Amino acid sequence: MLEWMHQLNLLRYNAIRARNPGAEEGELLALWSEETHRGTVDAGFLARACDAIRARGGNSP
Repeated sequence: MLEWMHQLNLLRYNAIRARNPGAEEGELLALWSEETHRGTVDAGFLARACDAIRARGGNSP
């Protein structure tokens, strides 16, 4: 089950990367997070979380 979910997430991530050529890792992670969680968590919280991801650049844990 976990491998299947990983493959599904990888497909989604690669689709986002294809739609956003040249985007840095932090931007791709923020876009993935927005797409994944939109409508399921508070919009303000999601915006703040994605801003934090973008600010970090996705290069650190």
